[in-house]
Amino acid sequence: MEALKLGAVESKFADVIWEHEPIPSGQLVKLCEQRLEWKKSTTYTM
Repeated sequence: MEALKLGAVESKFADVIWEHEPIPSGQLVKLCEQRLEWKKSTTYTM
């Protein structure tokens, strides 16, 4: 099986999750707004 790599944006998102896991989706939305300047819909899409 070929190893897969995360892109820059996916890696930043994964870092937010891993730093705060387990994390409820509402809290994740707030963190992504602060750190990645994302809207709620972007976080849920990812």
